[in-house]
Amino acid sequence: LSYERKKLSLNGRDTQNMGDWVQTIAMEMLYNEWGIDNYIKVSRNDAHGYDGEYVVLPINGFNTFVNKVSYKTNTFPLSAKIIPVFFSFHLHDSVIDSKIKDQFKRYEPIGCRDEETMRNMRNNGIEAYLSGCVTALFPKREDKEYTKICGVDLPKGIEKYMPDNIKNDLECYSALYRINRTDGPDIMTEKESIESYNTAKKMLYYYRNNAALVITSRLHVASPCMAMGIPVILVKEDFDGRFSWIDKFLPLYGRDEWEKIDWNPAPVEYEEFKKKVKDFLYKEIVETYKNNVEKYTISEFYENRNRIDYNKQLMQQVKEIGSKIGKKCKYSLWGV
Repeated sequence: LSYERKKLSLNGRDTQNMGDWVQTIAMEMLYNEWGIDNYIKVSRNDAHGYDGEYVVLPINGFNTFVNKVSYKTNTFPLSAKIIPVFFSFHLHDSVIDSKIKDQFKRYEPIGCRDEETMRNMRNNGIEAYLSGCVTALFPKREDKEYTKICGVDLPKGIEKYMPDNIKNDLECYSALYRINRTDGPDIMTEKESIESYNTAKKMLYYYRNNAALVITSRLHVASPCMAMGIPVILVKEDFDGRFSWIDKFLPLYGRDEWEKIDWNPAPVEYEEFKKKVKDFLYKEIVETYKNNVEKYTISEFYENRNRIDYNKQLMQQVKEIGSKIGKKCKYSLWGV
């Protein structure tokens, strides 16, 4: 799952959250680890209209039916050419359309990234389980000395609570790729998509190779850094349901907790559990592929042909008949 062709507001201040791409990079990392190299990218932003070859597609990340610029997203119901594996899935909407609900039911249980999504699914009569986020599966980095202290999209006022040794050495970054244009296509261009994807990769590699500590408000900075073995402090004004899984590993420091922050946290160690989750996800993807590859290979063979448009042909015949009737009768019923 990828994030090309995002709908833009063209206000000169639009952004792409590189945390979206971090989830794509996480899946690529897993495919490479498993020796799977026959894969393509399908954009979340037009998965409903996807019409390429049949694919088994892990569906993860943030999903909604209407985005922030009141644009109806083109994700659900998923195309019939997509056989989904729901894992690390977040749904921002509590009301689920019946057609989309029927699709969720066909592929239940839904692997939900957070408890908020899991409860929402269950409240809608859909079987679900809590999977955590795929970005928590990045491999642990080499154990050596690192020196950089990185702050990523820090909330205003947090610096007042920082010890001087952290404040004085802090490097500040953002996980937002900024799109400053006010004209052109109202969808992210291919060049912008590639640049934001590459920027997300560089961001991850920089933290992996340099960070002694990461302080951030961003879920998809905290999660992969935690997985890589980097000490992480997760701090925001307040937290929403998207974080209702990572608190298994990290304290959530809302504004009322800033005075209690441990500024010298230890790396989180969960390699054995990480392997268990990876093995489970691999099994889900491979079994889904094996259960579907033969039937959809057959279907694709027959579908790939020069088709006669029978509906168009039928409508032409109806028009011709209607025209003849109209000539013979005083009043034509054609069109009624």
